[in-house]
This record gives sequence, C-alpha cells and structure tokens, in this order.
Amino acid sequence: MTDPLSAAQEHFAQLTSYRATIRSTPLRGEPTHIHYAYRRPGYVRMEFVTPHHGAVLAYDPAIGKVRLRPLGARVPPVLSLSPTNPLVCDASGHRVDASDVGTLLRNVNALRQHGAMDDTREDPMNGFTAVRVTVTGAPGHVIAGVHRYVLWLDSRNGFPRKVVSYAGDDGAPLETVTLDDVETDVAFPEHFFDP
Repeated sequence: MTDPLSAAQEHFAQLTSYRATIRSTPLRGEPTHIHYAYRRPGYVRMEFVTPHHGAVLAYDPAIGKVRLRPLGARVPPVLSLSPTNPLVCDASGHRVDASDVGTLLRNVNALRQHGAMDDTREDPMNGFTAVRVTVTGAPGHVIAGVHRYVLWLDSRNGFPRKVVSYAGDDGAPLETVTLDDVETDVAFPEHFFDP
C-alpha cells in the first residue's frame, strides 16, 4: 500500500456495517471492554462488558438520540439522551455518535493534512499482518485533542486493529484501543440497533 490511510478510508466507504470487540485503556478513567456494532448511516450499538457490565446503549442517527438501558437489553428503564449527555460520554469526552472507525480515519487524515505521515511498516499481529502508520500534527496542531496517532491497519483491508493516541510528541498515551473479532458487512437483525 503506497498510502495506507487513503486505502483504509476507501475500504471503509464501501462497508455497510461492522462489529468488533473493543478494549480501551485511557490515560484517565476506567478501561473499557465493549461489544460494538455499526451500520450505515451511523447506527451504533454498544454492549458493555466492563465497566457497567450488561449496560446497552444504541445511537439512532434518524432521531439523533442515544437510548441507554443501564440494566441490560430489554430490561427497563430505557433512557433517551442527547449524544452530548455526560452519562453517555466517557472521561475523554468521546461521543457515541462519533465513535465509529470512519470518524477515526477522518480525524487521522485531518491531522495528516496539517502534519505528516511516517514510520509506515508491516508488523505481525495476532495471526495476520498489520501496516503500522504514524501520523503527527504540525507543532501545536491537534485534532480532537490528539497530536499523534499510531495505527495498525489490517493489511488485507485497511481496517484499524489497534490505535494509540498522544497529546504531544512525548509522554504517556492518551488512550490505547484494540479492535478484535472484527467482522465486516454484517447482516444485523431488523431491530438489532434498538436497545
């Protein structure tokens, strides 16, 4: 791949849906383990393993609301909230309506527009090969609070499998995210995105 980020964006643009197991370790806040699902044009479903075991939230782009079932799927109560509500944003300010891989790739490419992409190489990763890419913003330039991203893109399809974000050139990562058990173009049941 001569430009792995553009190839990743092109591949994502062709997908109708995906699901993955996401594990996130932030600099601040609790680690999370989520079963995540996405379907165009922006439906999201998250089933929490940790923290808040059993909680389910779903974002419906048609109404612009997040529905939260804190006690689990199909168990009352159900809360209907704005995606900016602190109950459904994490400690880093991540929003459900901007949590998909497409948003990540747009952010990384926006940072590259005012910075540089380098350190592209292939790395073995859990039974497949990943292309490691580093994107660093120009001095003082950040996107969504991030100055540098290191991504591992699946060499078969460009899908992000690991992402580490940094606020500056040095120091501890803001967040490390892994995406495992990735399936693309999943045919979800009709009401799957209802919590």
